[in-house]
Amino acid sequence: IMGYWEDCFLFKVYYKNINKGWTAKLISKEYLYSLSLDNIENVDIILKPGVSVKFLINKDFKQWDILYCKFLEEICLPTLEREKDRRYFFENGVKNKHFWGVFLDKKLISIANYDTRYKDIGLISGVFTLAEERGKGYSKLCIKQIFIDSKAVHEVNNLILFTRQNSIIANNLYESLGFKQIGYFGVIFN
Repeated sequence: IMGYWEDCFLFKVYYKNINKGWTAKLISKEYLYSLSLDNIENVDIILKPGVSVKFLINKDFKQWDILYCKFLEEICLPTLEREKDRRYFFENGVKNKHFWGVFLDKKLISIANYDTRYKDIGLISGVFTLAEERGKGYSKLCIKQIFIDSKAVHEVNNLILFTRQNSIIANNLYESLGFKQIGYFGVIFN
């Protein structure tokens, strides 16, 4: 169950009432952030030597798969068990230019993607950097590239994302990029 916190919580209560014995394994009330790209003028991307930021392509699957599985494990969410299912998910995202990555000397070290896109709104998700590369600005670079491509490629003018309330570093990053908290998002998994 995913959506506005109030709706998720009410649905969870309802579902539990009609399915006696059901319990959720994960219940997370998360910050919901929004950003209008109309307020973003010039996005400065300064790359260090050996660093590139780009749309991912099909040949990046193996590297992306490692990061994506680590991301899901870190936030305690289930992953698609079969590699062919993850590959299908990835290739569909690549086809729609919904996957971005930061490379350091051809090694993928940071990722982000659109979870979904509707009209002029893009939902950013899957923001993840390898543990040994954190604190160096790679997620920030990736999101800044999403700003550029959202306007130029996707004609998206509004971005939303959600993150755990206790993810202080992530919350500080999003707020430093101009995202504003607009409410709460619910994530409930069995």
